[in-house]
Amino acid sequence: MNRFFSIVRYRQSKKISENRIPLTPNTQTEALLRWTQRPDGDRTAHELVFRAAQNEKQPTGLQLVFEEQDWQTDNYIFAPAALYRGNRFDSLAKPYPPMLTKEEAETYAGAPVLSDVPRLPKGGGTVQLAVGDLATPCVGYFSKKKQQGFLLFFEQKNELGNFGISLTEDSKRHTLTITLASPCVREEHTYGMCSTALPSTDRGALLKRGDTATFRFWEIRFPCGSITDFLNRFFACRAEIPLPRTHPHTVPWSYGWQLMEEKYNQRNWVAPEGFYKSSEAESSIYRQWQTGWVGGAMNTLPALALGNRESVEKSRKTLDFIFWELQHPSGFLYGVFCDGVVYGDDFLHPENKNIVMSRKNADALYFLVRQLMVLKEKNEPIDPLWLSGVRKLADAFIAFWQKNGELGQFLDLEKQCPYIAGSASAGIAPAALALCSVFFDNPNDLTAAKALAWRYYTDYIQKGYSNGGPGEILSAPDSESAFALLESYVVLHTHTGDDKWLRCAVDTASLCASWCVSYDYQYDKNTQFYRRGIATTGAVWANVQNKHAAPGICTLSGASLFQLYRATGDVRYLALCRDIGHAIPQFISRPDQPYYASYIWHDGSAGWEKRRMALAAKLSLLLTKTLRLPLPERFNPIGRINERVNLSDWEGKSNVGEVPLGSCWCEVSAMLTYLELPAVYVQTDTAFCFALDHVACRAEQTDAHTLTLHLHNPTKYDAQYRIFAESGEAQKMPLPDTFFLRYQTAFVKAGTEKTIPIERGTPHV
Repeated sequence: MNRFFSIVRYRQSKKISENRIPLTPNTQTEALLRWTQRPDGDRTAHELVFRAAQNEKQPTGLQLVFEEQDWQTDNYIFAPAALYRGNRFDSLAKPYPPMLTKEEAETYAGAPVLSDVPRLPKGGGTVQLAVGDLATPCVGYFSKKKQQGFLLFFEQKNELGNFGISLTEDSKRHTLTITLASPCVREEHTYGMCSTALPSTDRGALLKRGDTATFRFWEIRFPCGSITDFLNRFFACRAEIPLPRTHPHTVPWSYGWQLMEEKYNQRNWVAPEGFYKSSEAESSIYRQWQTGWVGGAMNTLPALALGNRESVEKSRKTLDFIFWELQHPSGFLYGVFCDGVVYGDDFLHPENKNIVMSRKNADALYFLVRQLMVLKEKNEPIDPLWLSGVRKLADAFIAFWQKNGELGQFLDLEKQCPYIAGSASAGIAPAALALCSVFFDNPNDLTAAKALAWRYYTDYIQKGYSNGGPGEILSAPDSESAFALLESYVVLHTHTGDDKWLRCAVDTASLCASWCVSYDYQYDKNTQFYRRGIATTGAVWANVQNKHAAPGICTLSGASLFQLYRATGDVRYLALCRDIGHAIPQFISRPDQPYYASYIWHDGSAGWEKRRMALAAKLSLLLTKTLRLPLPERFNPIGRINERVNLSDWEGKSNVGEVPLGSCWCEVSAMLTYLELPAVYVQTDTAFCFALDHVACRAEQTDAHTLTLHLHNPTKYDAQYRIFAESGEAQKMPLPDTFFLRYQTAFVKAGTEKTIPIERGTPHV
């Protein structure tokens, strides 16, 4: 690999000159340039320091350039949460929410299609990204021909601001050029929702004599036999790079659950039809119910398992609503319901109620059969309508699979065939069918589950991406389908004992990890997130189109990572599970610290306007608390979580570290986190303990038969911590499907400590 150092001059965001110098340890240029290299295990750590020798009259940029020779444009190019296979897929320019017409769907015949997102053109070209577009500051590639992988990690920023990254494939010269730029200047154009044609407002720096710019980066080059091996190596390295990452203790899961349970009963209940709505939007047909995906038929699981009497009654009524109002004669469920009218999932023709998204129905089946399992475990009555409805939904999936050989992305319920084919949209369907095989004692369900799961693995995971999970991204790469597939492989391993599914789960978890923020983004001091001390480690990106991270997985707890830790003993999975779950409560709007809406989606409010709104928010909140008035309209109501964790400037630079009004699926993920994940995991024969919730813990051996678990609640809220204790031998055994109902609990008041005796022979069931 050839390396160069470039000094670039700009006119606005357009490059007008470049001085490129071959980079060697002895390189000397017009400025003082110091480059040190240090072996660090199997990687090389670099620090390059530039010092300006003179005042620059022209806006300037500094660039590190890496040039790989003998390049093939079918090599796998990767940038976490931004590029998978370089996003070298077909693309259509469509406004949000993009949707293929039936004619377009037939033309592309199930092949991945993107909206106008940052991507490498087929056959060569350039893609430009900002560091805020990445879940981890990293780019890399896998060369099948050379059986080699390469990863370049770097910091978020230096003295000149955030870094930018660009990749250029030259098919004629057979080269790949990777450029790390300081400051980030995307030349001429940048990205906003579904468009790469926005005018760039990036600018170079006016350097003065003596100004410095430091580049710290890490290179890893390694033998590699496959794309999955490459992603597994990325997972092994992502948390070892010395970037800032913290887990501040702010809000215990149990307190967040209390706020959201109350909020759901007050604000999410639709009285006439009797169901928990999945949105609090004020307009559009999506303001009440969507099956699966964003919470419909999913939000009732934590309510049935842990809720108060009101929550349980309303959840049971919601189940009635699902099977009375939403089930098509085929067994599938309609996608949308609002004001007594059923709609479909086709954004172009929502009046066609017979077009539904396969992912939404797969989510519903998975969560509905789990709710039946919970009710059975708790010896609570199960309505025969629910039993027959879930069975009909499972049969619908099997019949569709047997007829079409796939589950597609969008289904035509009348024709019982794909409306839009392809994608890993229904990635959680194998998990759902595997659980149905257990609950209904039906071997055919498991047979179909295994066939589907293997098809998804070979068609997607082995190719280094999964796609089509969200309904409004065409079939772009996304995290939601990846986490759904992880759930499926873990469930299949649990119920078959076949290590084939464990290997699939390990490979899929590495892909999932690429979507999770691995460091604390450093926000500007005038942002709401900076003032709140937000730590972004563990936030999860949804897809390559909607360029923001979010609190949690849409829409899961990450319990599959916890179970993968138990199956492998690899603490990295437990740590990733902790990262995701621990981050979520920071974003709950709570009585003492509600979130104010500092912008309206896509309004691009100016920085001075943000500061004015922040001051107004503080004054209005003070008056609200003093006079006991309702929250002003600019605040997100108590218990809400907004999905925006903006690291990227895709909605405008002034909206990085800010949130708009809005309530979303993240609340369901937060409730599932409290239900399914232990606050503290303890291994009774080794005294190993690991805190996932906002709690400090340590375990010590009291005597031959007992451990003492010390819990400290460092937050200002009383907490109910759920504890999972097991022996090392028990860890080797699969968990029952309702294991989360059997956690030990401990109440710890705010700021206090408590000791809990745990018998060393305590089983996990």
